[in-house]
Amino acid sequence: MVLYDRIDIAILDDDPLHRTLLRKLLEADGYAISIEEKTGEDFLERMKSIIPLPHVCIVDIFLPGMDGFETIKQVKDGWPTVKVIAYTGLVEPTTFEKAIDAGADLLMLKGEHPKKMIRTIEGLIEDWKESDDRSYLL
Repeated sequence: MVLYDRIDIAILDDDPLHRTLLRKLLEADGYAISIEEKTGEDFLERMKSIIPLPHVCIVDIFLPGMDGFETIKQVKDGWPTVKVIAYTGLVEPTTFEKAIDAGADLLMLKGEHPKKMIRTIEGLIEDWKESDDRSYLL
């Protein structure tokens, strides 16, 4: 089994400001951004062609075209070991339930303290390291 020295993160957000802020925050903490897209369709196309796969995907929920719920479902159907953070600034009563039903590992709100995102990713990576299924790293 080949393990990688870096942690790859994928970002899907239609807002260029949020994408830039996330990228700068994560890169400053040593993470590599392997995908940065603004539509679910483009994001999934990149997922099909990238090696290595990202360890964590940060997916905005409310997007034009394919929404984040459908994108998350397709990510989890195609790459079940990839961790997914549903990321939104608009919380409707059913948002959390729909995100989890789609396969998100957790939901984060835009505007939360930046260090919370780092701690959240660290927790997901620890979960990933402890899991038995890391077959996509072969």
